[in-house]
Amino acid sequence: MKERESWIDSWKGFLIFLVVLGHVTGMMCHFSAGEARGMMRYLYRFIYLFHMPAFFLLVGVLSGLKFKVQGLRSGAPQIRSFVWRKFQRLLVPYFFWGVVSVVIFLATTAVTARMGGSATDGYYGARMFDFPWWRPFVSLLHAGFWPNGEGFRCNSVLWFLPCMFGVLVARNAIQRFTPQTPNASKTQALFLAILCLILGGGLRLYVGPLPWCLDRVPRFLAFVYLGELIASLPTPKRPNVGTSKLLPLGWLVFALGVIYFPDLAAAYSSWTWYFAEAGMALLGGVLSMGLAKVVDCRLLAGLGVASLGIMLIHKFPILAVQGIVGRIGGLEGWTVGCLAIGLAVAVTVLSWGAVKVIRKWTPWCVGGNV
Repeated sequence: MKERESWIDSWKGFLIFLVVLGHVTGMMCHFSAGEARGMMRYLYRFIYLFHMPAFFLLVGVLSGLKFKVQGLRSGAPQIRSFVWRKFQRLLVPYFFWGVVSVVIFLATTAVTARMGGSATDGYYGARMFDFPWWRPFVSLLHAGFWPNGEGFRCNSVLWFLPCMFGVLVARNAIQRFTPQTPNASKTQALFLAILCLILGGGLRLYVGPLPWCLDRVPRFLAFVYLGELIASLPTPKRPNVGTSKLLPLGWLVFALGVIYFPDLAAAYSSWTWYFAEAGMALLGGVLSMGLAKVVDCRLLAGLGVASLGIMLIHKFPILAVQGIVGRIGGLEGWTVGCLAIGLAVAVTVLSWGAVKVIRKWTPWCVGGNV
């Protein structure tokens, strides 16, 4: 296996663009009307049913591909050095951009109040007025999640970093006590995926949000093991003609499934919908992987290399744009879809450029240079 597979970076690039597009469509759901709003809601559900689990599926696939080539893992890295590296990679950027977000939102809210604006003016305006100024800083210490909804997430996308940190640390700990041979890998991955999925369902349905996204860790860890299982299967490195023809059919099936999936909140209501959502997420993740192999290009790969930085930065230009879109309101017709895609492309390019600049001066705040 090469040091860096271009289609893996293309996969990451495709997924990070979906993250940006998902946040743009979420914004447009509030400022569109009629059929346009329905279209934005459908696109929002389409993206959110699989794009975040697919990131964890990617982690498992990458690990499984390395294992497939090496034939035998040398064992889990030392826990202290592993945790320290992941802390630098994920949690240092989390705290840095978390503090930046809180300071910006406190400042904009103060300006809104001084100009006589209402509590609902501006992004998160109502929530900022409802909380004392120090609460967002405290919430950064527990990643904004707390039982009974007492947390405050100032920059909502940042939850991904502590969650990924928890998933990777948990996987490292499990890896130290499980067989590391090819013969055991498939059965082991399947067993751990099912166990983690059940545990994640119990936490989601009966416990609710926990500090540091601990309630989400088992569910996403299941997708890491599913990714390892997929990577262990005998598949060609490059898609053949038959695989390429199956992709449109697969995406059609997924699109129809989105229509019949009632609401994203349904997965919190019963085990049936929880597993249905997990199945949709797995299907979408596998289809996105296939698409990345077919449409492997330098543009997507470039976005993939900078995906963590784009994840951290993209919300800021979206917040700036929201103030403009909010003054328009009532958008209708296909122009809403075109506007959403145009904004997503512009925000992605702007964030990618910002990451390139930041890496030259302070790479630690965007997760390093790789």
